[in-house]
Amino acid sequence: MKINVYIHRSVYAILDSIIIALFSFVYVITVVRSIPKEEYGVLVLCDSIRVFLILFGDLSIGQALIKYAAEKDDSELPLVNFHSLLLKFILTIFSSSILFFFSEGIATIFHVPRLAILLRWVPLILFAVLCNYFIRQLLIAKQKLKQVFWTDCFVLGNFVFFLTLFKLTGHLSNGIEVIWIVALSYFISSIPGLWFAREYLKFKNQLQIEWLKRITRFASYSFINSAGVQIYSKIDLFMLAYFMVSPMSIAVYNIAHLFTNFATVINDSMNAIVFPESAKIDLSLGEISRERIRKIYETASGFLFLLAIPVTLILFFFPEFILRVFYGEKYQEAASLVRVFAFWGLLHPFYRIAASVFNGIGKPEWNAQLTWFGAVINILVNLALIPKLGVFGAAITSLITSASVLLIYWIILNKQFNIRPLFIDFHYMKNIIFNRK
Repeated sequence: MKINVYIHRSVYAILDSIIIALFSFVYVITVVRSIPKEEYGVLVLCDSIRVFLILFGDLSIGQALIKYAAEKDDSELPLVNFHSLLLKFILTIFSSSILFFFSEGIATIFHVPRLAILLRWVPLILFAVLCNYFIRQLLIAKQKLKQVFWTDCFVLGNFVFFLTLFKLTGHLSNGIEVIWIVALSYFISSIPGLWFAREYLKFKNQLQIEWLKRITRFASYSFINSAGVQIYSKIDLFMLAYFMVSPMSIAVYNIAHLFTNFATVINDSMNAIVFPESAKIDLSLGEISRERIRKIYETASGFLFLLAIPVTLILFFFPEFILRVFYGEKYQEAASLVRVFAFWGLLHPFYRIAASVFNGIGKPEWNAQLTWFGAVINILVNLALIPKLGVFGAAITSLITSASVLLIYWIILNKQFNIRPLFIDFHYMKNIIFNRK
């Protein structure tokens, strides 16, 4: 076993997840303490729309980039890069146009006039993220996790620098200034990223319809899946706004929901290993390939579940203390919501790893169908609970939706691969992390 393989495959994946978590918490803590509660609630709605558009214009194509750049030899990499970047640029232009022309209508739907003003500035982030994420996704495809880690370190470092600069100059008091800080952080961090990925930044400026179809086909399934994820993870915010819950209540709800990032970040660090590993499996090998898939899923999800247990216990028993440490006395009313969301972290590892495996083996349509099933469940339950229970009803709906989707995932996994939930093969997990055959 080579030590550099261990570092790239395990240590840097974990360190990168820590950096991403730090970015999220630095962002929230600083913004929450710097801008009014109502302005933060509007910014939360704006960010939810922004995330959906990034999925549409960037991450869906990025999943195709990761898959094809990981499984194809370097001779086809210039074609993969060219067509992926071209599609990302076109979709980002389209998303920006929607925000420019329809921001007023969107704000009217959610009864928040201030939202229109913030949405017009979001394209700054969309184009900055396009540059940064293309490099990051290419490095993930090639399993250069050390370089991914340092790229994200530059994002965090730039973010802290601009936060400090804006704060010291008295320009951190509203959502527009926060958007500028985020955009500058991602864009400037792309410069060292270009250096890290220089050997893979090969382009062949030859438009091929076949490659457009292949990338678009995979990306469409990935987008449908990701859109479903965002709908059943963000629809609660939109429905709270639609039912005219105040931006301040939305701010409180989002503060509680943010603690689910503990589970998301940890699970995504494992995804950086599981997705490329699954993409290498040849399903034509029959039982041999099914056995590898079974071991990957059981071990990765079970290991993440064990990590989630202590986090869940801390969030459930000490929410007031945690809220006071991070946000002062401003959001103590979010404690009961934090207790509800604590249990979400126990469910997330199982369907997150399942989604990674399905994408890796070329079955993104399975994820698309399941996530839209979850989206429908989320909408229906939210319609029933939000009018009666408000933000607490939305939190309960998140648990019901997650449990429902996980049940279907397990049925499919058991039928296709005979999985055993909560079974952990530590020896096989070590082989995956250390990149052993």
